[in-house]
Amino acid sequence: MRWTEIFDRVDLASAGWGVIFHRDVDPGVEEALRPLLNYRRQAAGDLYRRLIYLPGETKEDFLVRNGVGPGPVDPRYVPFYLLIVGDPVEIPFHVQFQLDVGYAVGRLCLPTPEAHANYAQTVIEQERRRRSLPRAAFFGVRNDDDRLTAIVMEHLMEPLSSAFRDPPTPWTVEVTAGSDATRSNLADLLGGDRTPDLLFTAGHGAYFPSGHELQVRHQGGLMCADWPGPAAWDGSIPSDFYFSVEDLGEASDLAGLVAFFFACYSAGTPKIGNYSTPDRPRQIASTDFIAGLPQGLLGHPRGALAVIGSVDRTHDETFLWEDKVQVRVFELTLRHLMRGDPVGLATEHIHRCAAELASDLLTAGYEHGLEIENERELHSRLWQAYQDARSYALLGDPAVRLEIVGSSSTR
Repeated sequence: MRWTEIFDRVDLASAGWGVIFHRDVDPGVEEALRPLLNYRRQAAGDLYRRLIYLPGETKEDFLVRNGVGPGPVDPRYVPFYLLIVGDPVEIPFHVQFQLDVGYAVGRLCLPTPEAHANYAQTVIEQERRRRSLPRAAFFGVRNDDDRLTAIVMEHLMEPLSSAFRDPPTPWTVEVTAGSDATRSNLADLLGGDRTPDLLFTAGHGAYFPSGHELQVRHQGGLMCADWPGPAAWDGSIPSDFYFSVEDLGEASDLAGLVAFFFACYSAGTPKIGNYSTPDRPRQIASTDFIAGLPQGLLGHPRGALAVIGSVDRTHDETFLWEDKVQVRVFELTLRHLMRGDPVGLATEHIHRCAAELASDLLTAGYEHGLEIENERELHSRLWQAYQDARSYALLGDPAVRLEIVGSSSTR
């Protein structure tokens, strides 16, 4: 490829594909992923890269050491599609977030080499499966006396699901919402008889304080309509009210699912909350970690292809800004997935939103200062909105895609 060429972001032979391992990667994990690495090498050809992350590196350090800097992607040095393999203690969340601005980045962090081998097999098998009757499902929770789920249902789930009532052919769409959004119905959609190809859920994510015995395994579990709401249940949340990794059984069949969870902590939890300020850090966990549910979904023998979720809390700024409903970021992500685009390409709208908010935040602070009260409020709102959009993360290989019969996308 000549350096002057504009690469095709859908074609791995043009965009490239790379895996990023920590310097001290477990050889068993790399060997378990070998079938997937060979599969991607075959597709990417000369633009396949095995990259190493060194302890303590910044995103800039990593790129410069590999021959590039900020700006346009040059797949000859660092491919457009990048799969980080490792936990966020080894390769920090912020490196993934920063790379996501210009690259299509996913992360794979599973508990055992066997789970990594399961994922590799799933990707290869499911990408060769052509879906002639693909199915999408929306699952929206509204808990009684709960302001946040009421906002999410009215301003996100209802307009978003309505946009897909006449989905792109040949997709069929089902919606489970309100009092029907129970844990048993979600079980049908996550490994049961009604498991779709594409699932979007919206509701609370289970939360546990730092040091709690369930935090690492259950934080980010999907709260369901079984929870009667804060007025009727004020206290610890039993597992009967949410769907966690423990609800996935050996018989679960996730059939190459791509899932988007709009829920707090649904992708992971940082040690220091993203909404902290430098002078007031807020520790919410003993260490950075990936949520248990997506780990179980991706590492299952008949597992999911990818999970999109949030690292830390979610807020409403990504779909509600100054009382203006704007679900376009989510709608475009889903439409890209429905037409068979790689999942890492589909999420670019979220990362563009984060980049725009970062620019707005810098401009507000630089041009206006924070002396005037209303400007301080603007800065605070932009800061929260930026952290909200920035915290979305893709778990799984960013090059995976739903192969749809009749799709216009090509490799």
